Amino acid sequence: MRDEIARLMRRLIKFADNELDFSSPGLPNGLERGVRAAFAIGECARAVEEMERTVVLRTLGEKMVAEFASQMTEDEDPEMELAAMRFAEERHRGQSYGRRPYTAHLFEVRQVLRDVEIVDDVLLSAAWLHDVVEDGKAMISEVEKHFGAEVAELVWAVTGEGPNRRVRNQAVYEKIRGRGDAAANLKLADRIANVECALREGSEEHLKMYAEESVEFRTQFRGLGDERLWERLLAALNAYYP
Repeated sequence: MRDEIARLMRRLIKFADNELDFSSPGLPNGLERGVRAAFAIGECARAVEEMERTVVLRTLGEKMVAEFASQMTEDEDPEMELAAMRFAEERHRGQSYGRRPYTAHLFEVRQVLRDVEIVDDVLLSAAWLHDVVEDGKAMISEVEKHFGAEVAELVWAVTGEGPNRRVRNQAVYEKIRGRGDAAANLKLADRIANVECALREGSEEHLKMYAEESVEFRTQFRGLGDERLWERLLAALNAYYP
């Protein structure tokens, strides 16, 4: 059994190395690979269902995430963030973001915040959950019940409502302006992850859409958000502009 688990572990890590492109400079190399493998767990589990090892793979993934959580700073709440991650994983099960599992996008939003030393567990938990209402079909009342009013307010602030993208964007702009920097930082991290993913995957359609929205995006959030996030977003957009 030990040899079989080792073989499955190697396959899991190989999948993560080949399929995911996470940048997490704050983590040691070995731990980063473990985190990457953990977030490939859903996809890898499906790939080996014929081997009837889904349970084993999930157990391995949970151990990796636990190791990752143990590296958090003393100011962070690993249980809260892990609970948010698992809730999001369940609600986005079977969904993809570009060519990757949806959880890859959620992880990247979270990492963008960490890259500018934002370690607030409420905001990081909201990063995992930011799409569960709009795309994961969760109720905002569920988010509040499990994670509290502060997290739910942030998730609701970045949740678009309406029949088309323009209407949904306007709803988000209005809500974020009423909730200050934390909500703006969450939306900035989401948009950075959007644009950087589109650049990696060469998605001309999405890059053009984000570029066309960029002036209004900046205008709506003027005076809000971490300047380092704005700099990273503009750098990503400038990489697309001809």
